[in-house]
Amino acid sequence: MPQIECLLLSGDTEVQRVVQRVTNTLGMRLEVVESTSEATERLRRWRFDAIILDRDSNELHEILRDIRKGRRNRTCIALAIGQDPNSGAAFNMGANFVLAKPVGMERFSRLMHAAHSLVVRQRLRYHRHSVNIDAKLNFGSVRDFPVTITNLSEGGAEILVDSPVVVNGPIHVRFTLPETSFAVEAKGELVWSNAEGRAGLRFVHPLVRGTQQFQQWLAERIQPEDLGFEQVAQS
Repeated sequence: MPQIECLLLSGDTEVQRVVQRVTNTLGMRLEVVESTSEATERLRRWRFDAIILDRDSNELHEILRDIRKGRRNRTCIALAIGQDPNSGAAFNMGANFVLAKPVGMERFSRLMHAAHSLVVRQRLRYHRHSVNIDAKLNFGSVRDFPVTITNLSEGGAEILVDSPVVVNGPIHVRFTLPETSFAVEAKGELVWSNAEGRAGLRFVHPLVRGTQQFQQWLAERIQPEDLGFEQVAQS
């Protein structure tokens, strides 16, 4: 996976200095823009893991609304600077963290470490592992329909079917994790399919069975560079 990407919207040189220092320490790539229009354009064209917004309430509300309603950056970690963290207004707008000015290095660093952890958690959840696992699906009146799972993440799976089938409604999938005896059962839904017999499933959390074993199995097979740890270790 690529390096963790951050966007800072601020014309305050002191804020820029603090943010650049902390993101450098964490091994994040930082892009700085000073106008809302620049930020809007970049958010429209690029996906960021974290967005730091130094704006008043009106502009903040507009930007966060567009972010959370959009597709490219709706799950990003958003930190609002210059807001009153006790009012709750910025949180209600969609910010994950709120920090009043002046921005202190120590407190901002703590928040960015927390943001980094959340980004890593998202990457762990959605990082896909190539696998070849026999599984069984239940849907509608169909029971034990055989499929092959070709890639797997905490959030879902890609499956391959050998015979045509129409899947309607909720899905129940069960399989055994490779190299283990741990059975996993999940409820989910079909989110895409193609003419080659491949389809994507999204799991509904928590899983029916085997959540902890499944999470550990995935975690043990992900590489540090997949989560952006390689850069952090070198800082």
